[in-house]
Amino acid sequence: MNIIRSILFNILFFAGSLFWSIALLWTLVLPKKKCAQIVSDIYGGYMSFIEKHVMGLTFKIKGMENLPKKGPYIIAAKHQSAFETLKIPYMKKLGTPPSCLKKSSPISPSGMVSRAHGANPR
Repeated sequence: MNIIRSILFNILFFAGSLFWSIALLWTLVLPKKKCAQIVSDIYGGYMSFIEKHVMGLTFKIKGMENLPKKGPYIIAAKHQSAFETLKIPYMKKLGTPPSCLKKSSPISPSGMVSRAHGANPR
């Protein structure tokens, strides 16, 4: 059963990523923050849907009540997997957070997502 779910998830992930990459091209003419917000809402919502309903994955965030209502703050994820690296930039609750990445990461998928959100390698 796990292999069937994995195959289905990969089909939906790659086909959906291709579809949404083309379908959301129009957002590139919008201001950067608005573009990122729309892509995050739609593509992030799609990814959350297939993660939950195909793979049975859930994503829980603890401590949102501790974030300041105004002003900047830093979120440091506890890297237990690459999962949160791809989830945080697409979280509707966080708006459009900027990201930073290692110099060795800009060509990885998570690095490309971070670069799209304005991160520069440090």
